Amino acid sequence: MPYIGKSPTGSGVRTRYYFTATGGETSLSGADDGGKTLTFSDGEYVDVYLNGVALVAGTDYGTATANTIGGLAALSGGDIVEVVVYDIYNVAKINSEAVRTRHYYTATGGETSIGTSQITGLTFAAGAEIEVSLNGISLVQGTDYNTTAANTVGGLSALSAGNVVAIVLYEKFQLADTVSKAQGGTFSGGVTASGGLNVGTIKEATGTTTAITIDSSGFASGLMVNAGRQSLASSNGYIWTGIPSTARKIIVVYRLFFTQNSTQDKATILRVGNGSIVTSGYESTSSFVQGASTGSLGDATGFFAYYWSTGDQNQFGQFELTYLDGNGWVCSGQAAATEVAGAAVSAAITHNGYINLGSALDRVEIKIKDGTTTYNANSEAVLYYAG
Repeated sequence: MPYIGKSPTGSGVRTRYYFTATGGETSLSGADDGGKTLTFSDGEYVDVYLNGVALVAGTDYGTATANTIGGLAALSGGDIVEVVVYDIYNVAKINSEAVRTRHYYTATGGETSIGTSQITGLTFAAGAEIEVSLNGISLVQGTDYNTTAANTVGGLSALSAGNVVAIVLYEKFQLADTVSKAQGGTFSGGVTASGGLNVGTIKEATGTTTAITIDSSGFASGLMVNAGRQSLASSNGYIWTGIPSTARKIIVVYRLFFTQNSTQDKATILRVGNGSIVTSGYESTSSFVQGASTGSLGDATGFFAYYWSTGDQNQFGQFELTYLDGNGWVCSGQAAATEVAGAAVSAAITHNGYINLGSALDRVEIKIKDGTTTYNANSEAVLYYAG
């Protein structure tokens, strides 16, 4: 039997209304005998009894008009109509068809069981607790009928032709799967929202720290996607493609081993594009500090990490691209060189820049500027983006 009575928060989930007929009524609405106004939001959640006998929905009465029991045979004076309304829980969004389903079957005579041959779509597990009534009178499960076989109401006394059997299923109704809007809670299984899910913040597993925020324009901050780690050894660089147009932050983290000389063309450079990599139009500057030595340089062919020292070197750091407006992007970052030609160094590198692309960014490239020099063993880079 499904849960009936008071919800865990104390709000009623079932309301009874009583109407005493004066005679001739074919519909009922408004205040009942006790002054309560008949109200319901879904006819699937309404039961109607006439002088204690259950009526058949769609045959003996209808609920097509809001808050009205219509289609009744004209009542006699003194008839008592009981209307039971099961409110849809407002602590969770529950699809009514998934919570309660009613089936009716009119006997031809002699039936002792009712299954899918009699009712197409009748579905419940073996041993399920269901409700069955015969001509409006409730039957007792285990005595008057059983559900030993799946999808079958068995053990009935032989039915007479014209008998009406009503079967009510609650097989998917579980309080454990409802979550109070006021108090919060946890779903144990997956959640599907076919009508859209309205979310402003998403927190990490403990529920204490906000991981993602979504603003009124649909922009989600905090969601980082790992687009893949790439080995750069023996290559001049790598291009990540397929970056979505919704990306608003892109970070490339790298550790590089390469051979530098006295020309800027040996510097590591970051470029962006749509369909192809753009090699011009960058406003980029980079500088370094190594002890008393300093240097800076600008470049229009890409964002670059500039360090002027010859020989094999180890450099690590990051490029961070941030969406500005239109198709404009700002790049900033820092790096460090810790070894040059086998000798330990301590060089700090910073770089900043801007570019306005002709269309939405969909790719990022990291490479050695000259296009021919290759990175040495153990060189690698990872790209992350947030949409």
